[in-house]
Amino acid sequence: MSHFRELIVECEEHIPEVLRLFRDNCLNLREVYCFLEENTAQMYQQFGPLVTQIDCYELSDTVVDITSGQLLANNLKAFKFYNYYAEERQLLSAFVAHNQCLKSLDIKNINDDLNATLPELAVQLSRLTQLRRLRLALDLMNDISLTDFLRTIGVNCKQLQRLALRFYSNPLISNVKALDSLRYYCRLKRLDLILYEAFDEKVLEPLRHCKRLTHLELDLLRMTANVLKDLHQYLFIRDFYSIIDTECLSHISRLPALQMLVIGFENCGAETQDLSGNDYSDLLSRSPKLKNITINGQKSYCR
Repeated sequence: MSHFRELIVECEEHIPEVLRLFRDNCLNLREVYCFLEENTAQMYQQFGPLVTQIDCYELSDTVVDITSGQLLANNLKAFKFYNYYAEERQLLSAFVAHNQCLKSLDIKNINDDLNATLPELAVQLSRLTQLRRLRLALDLMNDISLTDFLRTIGVNCKQLQRLALRFYSNPLISNVKALDSLRYYCRLKRLDLILYEAFDEKVLEPLRHCKRLTHLELDLLRMTANVLKDLHQYLFIRDFYSIIDTECLSHISRLPALQMLVIGFENCGAETQDLSGNDYSDLLSRSPKLKNITINGQKSYCR
């Protein structure tokens, strides 16, 4: 065994013993991926630098030995945590300093006042210059400009190829240029964008700057054909509100580089009342390079 991805132990008192067994008997073990809530020190005592990927709830839960205060997470490749609080800024700064080789970062929820949190967070994330993948979930309750935040990261993290942005509430209606900073993500190939509130279509105009974009995933409250202006080899649309219609399919048929289309409807038992298999077959015949259409992960239309 060369990597150790998942272990479930119901009795916590047995964890140290189990970890020692793996350490002493799996001599080819090279990497350990773990989801931790507490007792991180036990994992590091046994495996140390073999731990390259961590999922956790909060920074303070896992990356610091609560007894000694020693920073435990060093030289990670991937890190995911569910809650970030402004009072953890010093801890985040220390974590970033000891994990400059980090390739993937996922922050599920950024809490507190974002007016105060985002500028400092941008500074810290911009120090991770080796990042290839970044996923952020923002609960934006105020009309906050994201332009500076995204620009700071894009200018400094030049290796970023995958970016996922999830907005639980949306201030972008009045700030239609909030995503203009995507122009600084010069190597971006994959973009996942989730907007849970209504938005002005002009918000998505900056996608034209992403010249290398090959994979686009959209999860939108509403959408018209005007959203689908740019050319992408792969397009994934989550259609929770039955926003895909024949007009959208007509526009999709004019995307000359599109090779794969994936659509997920809220009602998995039906495509929509307005669309049929003939509509998708017609789309295939009219699209220059489109090879495959998948509906709800089950029904497929192929050339």
